[in-house]
Parts: sequence; C-alpha cells; structure tokens
Amino acid sequence: MLTGLSPGRHGIFDFRRRVYGGFDLKLVNGKDRDGETVWHILSEAGHSVGVFNVPMTFPPERVKGFWVSGMDTPHKNLTFTYPASLAQWLDQQTGGYVIDVGQGAPTEEEYVEKTLSLQKVHKKAFENLLHRYQPDAFMGVFVATDRLQHAFWKYIDPDNEAYASPEAVVPRKGLIQCYQEVDDVLGMLLNEYVYKQGAALIIVSDHGFGPLYKDVYLNQWLLEQGYLAVKRRHGNWEEGASLFDQIDWERTVAYSFGYFGNLYLNLQGREPLGIVSPGREQRQVLARLKRELEEWQSSEVDGPLVDGVYEVRELYSGPYVEWGPDLMVVMQNYAFMTRDSFDVPRGVLFSDPMAYQQIAIKHSGNHRMEGVIFMVGDGIAEGRRLSDAHILDVAPTVLHLMGHPIPPYMEGHVLTHALCSGVPEVRYGEGRRIEVRAPTLHRMARQIRLLEDRTARLQATINEQNQCIAEQRKRLERFESLWAVRLFRRLKRVRIRK
Repeated sequence: MLTGLSPGRHGIFDFRRRVYGGFDLKLVNGKDRDGETVWHILSEAGHSVGVFNVPMTFPPERVKGFWVSGMDTPHKNLTFTYPASLAQWLDQQTGGYVIDVGQGAPTEEEYVEKTLSLQKVHKKAFENLLHRYQPDAFMGVFVATDRLQHAFWKYIDPDNEAYASPEAVVPRKGLIQCYQEVDDVLGMLLNEYVYKQGAALIIVSDHGFGPLYKDVYLNQWLLEQGYLAVKRRHGNWEEGASLFDQIDWERTVAYSFGYFGNLYLNLQGREPLGIVSPGREQRQVLARLKRELEEWQSSEVDGPLVDGVYEVRELYSGPYVEWGPDLMVVMQNYAFMTRDSFDVPRGVLFSDPMAYQQIAIKHSGNHRMEGVIFMVGDGIAEGRRLSDAHILDVAPTVLHLMGHPIPPYMEGHVLTHALCSGVPEVRYGEGRRIEVRAPTLHRMARQIRLLEDRTARLQATINEQNQCIAEQRKRLERFESLWAVRLFRRLKRVRIRK
C-alpha cells in the first residue's frame, strides 16, 4: 500500500525476519522496507505530506510536512516523529500520546477500556495534526478496531457459542463504540475536507477479519514427518532456548517461523548450515512437501485442513523472493494460524489460540485476505463498484489523484474505473527508476543489513566480554584485598615476636 510493490520487491514478508548470515530472528520495521513510499515521492515533488501511525514507518522519514511512526516503533524514548519536537507537542495535545495498546490487561473489561482510551488519543492526534499542518496529502491509521477484533471476535460472531454469553456485553459495546469513534473522524473528513475543500478521500483496510479457531505448530508437523530434527530427541523442548537453537541443522530439511504458514528449506548457500542443494533437489523437496501438506488430514476439521500451498515464486517476483518463505500454507482461510513457538509441550500440533501464552487476553479473531476500499470526493465517480481492486493499487492511485506520474517500477495500477471521465489520463514516469531498483542496489541493501546484524552480534559479544572482565576485576580486587589483610596479619605477628 505504501510503495505499490509486493513483498518480493519491498522485502517484508512477516513481522519478523531472519538475521542475514545467521539463525536469529528480529522484528521488522521501516528500515527493512525497500522501495520509495508514496509520501516520499510526493514530498520530493514539492507537496506537503502527513503520515500518522502507519505500520512499518519507523524510523520516521524526513519529509516536507510531518511523520508519526506506527506500531513498529520500539518505544517512545526513541525519535518516532519528524520533526522530532512533534513528539512533545503530541503529548501536550493528547494528555500523553500512546503508540499502541499491547496485550497487557488482566481482564477483558480493562482491555476494552485501555483500547478505547488509545482510540481517543489517536483521534485527537489525527484531528489536531490535520488542522495544524493542512497537508496536501495525508495518511492516517487507526489500530484500535484491529486490536478489539483480534481479542473479541467471538463476541460479534453469531456462530460462536460465546456470542450469547453474559461476558459478551462489555466487549461488544466497546467495539461498537470504537467504530463510532472512527465514524466521527470520517464525518469530520467529509464535512471539512471533501465537501468544503474538494478533497478526495480513500478509506481502505489492509486486510479483513474473521474467526480464529486454532493455533497450528507447523514445526511439530515437520518433526513428525521427518523434515525437521532437534538436538534433544526425548522429553520436552529446552526451556528458555530460542527456536533455532533447538534445531539440529545438519539433519533438518525444512523449518517454519511466522504467523502465516511460512515454510523454509534449509537451503545450501542461503542458510548457514544448509543441506538441501539448490536446483533439482530443491524442486523435489518442495514438490513433496507441497503434496503432503495438501493431503494433510486432521480430526480438527471436516474435509481438507489446508486450503492451498503456494511457492513464493508463484505469488511474487523481485530480488527479495529468495529471502521469502519457500512455501506459504493457508489453512481454513486463516482461521487456523501457524505458530513457530517451541513453548508448548512436545507432541502438541493444535491448540486453542494462544493457549500456552501467559496472557489474559486470548485472540479469537484473525486476518483475512479480503479488505475494503471506499473512495469519494474530487475526481471520484459515484456508484462504481471496485470488484478487482488490489492493495498494490492504492499508491499509484494516490499519485495519480495528486497529478504525479506513476513510477514504472510500481506493480499496482491506477483504479481508473473509480475516476470521473474528466480526470486527466494516467501518466507514467521515465524508465530510469527501473535502473535504480536494479539488483545491484538490492544486494548493497542486503550487505548493509548483514553488516548491521553482524555489528549488533559483535557488540553483544563485546558487552559480554566487558561484563566478564568487570567480574574478573572484582574477583581480583577481592583477592588482592584478602591477601593484603593476610599479609598485614603476618607482619603484625612478626613484629609481636620480635
């Protein structure tokens, strides 16, 4: 949505990625995203822009306007706004700005209250930023509806037995109130900007929602089928050890991490201890895995468990495909969600959502592939149905409405069906940007990230060594002090004897 590029070209496939050259996992943020954002393109062209609470926008970019990073911001102590002074202004305007809500609430009622408070803060920030800066182009995201649907889908789904329970009253009321808060913002945008100023307004979600019935531990399935081997062959998983530390890589063919059925081969030349040869063996293993996953039967469901298994190259193209999952497994339209954790007893293949996580608020809702898009305002035709719109189409459509040519490297298309006949024809930029996105620069970006990861690991090692040195110095000081006392006592005895 931000770049008009798919994961194979912007490089983000999930909320975490592997550290290049190693097995560690790190949370992704805006630094891991390749490709220019639509806001950077417009800013470079002289337009004032505003970005508020959009995922994968940390650290903030320098733009002509303002930038408030979203959920990938680690914490408020870091610079998450541009200009940097904007963070203090947000605190003053909102009574204490909050980035996200997290999972930290002991009861459902408190989680509802906490999330509604987040929505009020974001609403006030959203409106005050718009009124202060009056940008030519603006994008803002409200996350509270997502958080409440993850937690309380069971209370708004008539097919769920919890729907009619007494516990449903407060969360359901809170979710309705949250949508009313968002609807108030929509009314403000229509009245103040669309109707009075002739602005174009696009309302879009990056995903839909539906029920979540089960967590699936895909690494357990790989272990049972002989594709994955672990160091501890008997008993439970090693407590406190990371996911990859428990795997015997010299005997592992495939492994999984991520929430969306991501499966990776232990590939020679990509994984540090890869055993699957690229080429013929790689294709054979993928074909066998794909066939066995598609045939996977379970008593948890009537009929096939798996909706589809897709090779990443069937879905995406681009220089980052090689770093994406080799297979993507879709189960029950994502009503079954994969987890890579080894924090469950060995042998557990399915569980209720978040059953083994020590948190009070368990998810009962999960994302769906189908989102929504509404368009209204200047240049937008009335009554058109956008049955074939794609998330990649948002960025080029915004650029076109702003009168900017579409960079030829963008994969999305302008939603011309939604536009009035009087809107100028789509213009495309020159092909030079294709050269800018050449694999050479992608390789350079990967090398930079590799160096960053290696530097971080080296710094961690240095910190450990410094800690060891400090401990040794303390021991030496204690030892020297002890010997000084002993020596003093001996000298004292000698003097007494004399």
